[in-house]
Amino acid sequence: MREQRHVLRRPRVYYELEIQRLDNLKDAVPTQASACGKVILIGEHAVLYGADAIALPLIQRRVNLSLIPSTERQVRIDGVELASNDLNVIDDAFRALDVEPFPLRIEGSSQVLLKAGLGSSAAFCIALLRLISQSVGKNVPPHQLAEMGKTLEQRFHGKASGLDPTVVAYEKVVHFNIHTATSLIDVKGSGSQPLWHFCLIDSGERASTKRMVEKSAWYFTSGNITGKLKDFNALTRLAKQGLESGQYKAVAQAMNEASQLLTDVGIMTRKLQEIIETAHSLKLLGAKVTGAGGGGCVLGLLDPTCVEKQKQAMIGTYGIERVINFTLGPAESYA
Repeated sequence: MREQRHVLRRPRVYYELEIQRLDNLKDAVPTQASACGKVILIGEHAVLYGADAIALPLIQRRVNLSLIPSTERQVRIDGVELASNDLNVIDDAFRALDVEPFPLRIEGSSQVLLKAGLGSSAAFCIALLRLISQSVGKNVPPHQLAEMGKTLEQRFHGKASGLDPTVVAYEKVVHFNIHTATSLIDVKGSGSQPLWHFCLIDSGERASTKRMVEKSAWYFTSGNITGKLKDFNALTRLAKQGLESGQYKAVAQAMNEASQLLTDVGIMTRKLQEIIETAHSLKLLGAKVTGAGGGGCVLGLLDPTCVEKQKQAMIGTYGIERVINFTLGPAESYA
């Protein structure tokens, strides 16, 4: 008797889905995208509760991504593969962009310090959105990119104001409030000094943004909450006026007073405080923690009359690997 052989056949729907998947893969093209880091000048933590904030683009430090159409999904940054849980951010990106998912391989590198308050997760999210949208020929304006980036970043930090992805999406100095439209600040220098010179000093300490948000919540949910937010708003206005008119002392005053408020909030460490004190002893105009705190970086504003001297002093004190110098000025000078 002839042996009967049973052939397992995949249902028609499988082939239809497979054809669709291959079509999506065919439509995608290899591409590259990047996004900058960020520095909060005034308003960290308070921005979550409705206060105004100002953030600066850290143009010189970027997350760079390359997309390669593939039959499997893989993301590696600086040779390290993204954790399986974090890979879900790719599905978030496809949904936000309203793009049919397709398999991809992403290779990337990051010049943005991780967990240092410089927006590494926001930079990754915005770069990822740019990467996928460019790959399928979809143009996304900055305000939409910022809103999508906020959704993606919540996977990493939970509750988020949207400040980080906004400044990263625009790559301009932004005046931000969670309840109103974002505005761009037209930065001016002073006389023969068209650029503002800042430095970042890495404390070497690291803390979870989510944990620091939880730790600071007591300050903004007890006592005279309205008065506390007014204090931050007053400093944001002062810094904005200073940036727009080239008044270094106004911005320095706002930074120094914000530093005291953030000490009251409870996000400072002894190491951060020591760096701030050293910055003042070296005659920097202003110094404060930037970002969530608990570690990360101190932001310093250099005196325009002795920039190089102060740069060398900071590098001599902390080492070149811990100091990031960057400039701020008219948009055309960022490049």
